[in-house]
Amino acid sequence: MILGASVGLPYFCLATTGPLVQHWFTSTAHASSVFRLYALSNVGSFLALLSFPYVLEPWLEQQEMGQLWTAGFWVFALLCLPVALGAWQNKAQIGATQGEWP
Repeated sequence: MILGASVGLPYFCLATTGPLVQHWFTSTAHASSVFRLYALSNVGSFLALLSFPYVLEPWLEQQEMGQLWTAGFWVFALLCLPVALGAWQNKAQIGATQGEWP
């Protein structure tokens, strides 16, 4: 139960935001380059997998890595807020130009 709440729930949230942010991105003016986000995501994941055993693991204790993970999760969540607000405002503008309200 503790492992599911402390690791499983944050992982689920992070894993589900990728497709959601891509969906939000498709409603912007830059929608023609949505596959660029996919490629950047893969490059970022690849670099993280290569750098973790050489950069973070030798220099940080387990508790410090846990604190870094927690801080990174909250930074990610805070950075998603403006993206969500922008997508919501864009949807409201599109609805207003079509005579609808979202």
